[in-house]
Order: sequence, then structure tokens, then C-alpha cells
Amino acid sequence: MPTFHGYASAWLQAKIDGTIGDRPIDANTEADYRWRLRKHLLPAFAKYRIDEIDAAACRAFKATKLKEAAELRAAIDAGARIRDRGGRQARPLAPNSIRKLIACLAAILDEAIEDGFIDRNPARGRRMRVKVPKPPRTFLEMYELVALTDAADAQDVQPVRVAKAHLD
Repeated sequence: MPTFHGYASAWLQAKIDGTIGDRPIDANTEADYRWRLRKHLLPAFAKYRIDEIDAAACRAFKATKLKEAAELRAAIDAGARIRDRGGRQARPLAPNSIRKLIACLAAILDEAIEDGFIDRNPARGRRMRVKVPKPPRTFLEMYELVALTDAADAQDVQPVRVAKAHLD
């Protein structure tokens, strides 16, 4: 039975090669998957055997990521200037990023089902969902649109026609 680290590494290589999925992944997707694995998933699951990852471990991972993000957000809101190892300002994970981490874990475990290592995917299910708030949408009211187009029309300059002088 492979460890998560070994299996996830093979999964990523198969994604790069295109043997998993409909085509090879591009360089940006590869970099994103490597970041998800190296920074978040491997620290949590690397030493687990694939069949040892259960729903409780997946829920604990989700809870940890949500808690870390909330604590970092609160510290930053309180005025703390927290830097990462590279010296950049630390930013908390957004709910959508946490959702993507869980989706990556679930995709790896889906392949483990296909390979016969596990029977069900503990990273899928209602309890693993992360609510992602919809971004505020801004739009113009009709009267604002009319005012905007009127202002644009007023700024348009009519071309000046210059008569050619005839020099004899």
C-alpha cells in the first residue's frame, strides 16, 4: 500500500504526462498542483498510507485550514505584519483556495479508488464542502449608464477640418 506522498507524486507525474486526464496539464497548472501538495497536502498526509486516510483525517485537515486562515486574518486585521519564510507579507487562504485544496485531495483519492487501493473517497461528501461567498457584484443603474454615455459623448472631440491653402 503506497503512502500518500508516493501516490500523490505518481499522480502528479501522470497529470503532467497526460495519462490521467484528457491531455497533459500546462506549466501553470503543474506549478499550482506542486504548491498545493508541497505547502498544504503533504504536510498533513505524507506519511499516511492511502488506506489510512479516512473521513476524520479529511475533516481535520479542512478544520485546520479554516482555523489557520481565520487566525491569520484576525491577526492581520489587528495590525500584525506577518511575513512568510520568503519575507513576503503572509495572506490567509481564501475559502475558495481551501475548497481547491480539498478538491485536489479528492482527485488524488479518486484515482486511488480507480487503482483499487480504497473503496470510497473520504474527501468527498457534504461535510467536506467549503462555502465560498459570492463576490459583490457592481453594476450600473440605467440612469447611471445614461449619464456615463452622455459624459463620454461630451468628451468626444469632433475632428477639426483644416482647409488647404493654395499657394501659387
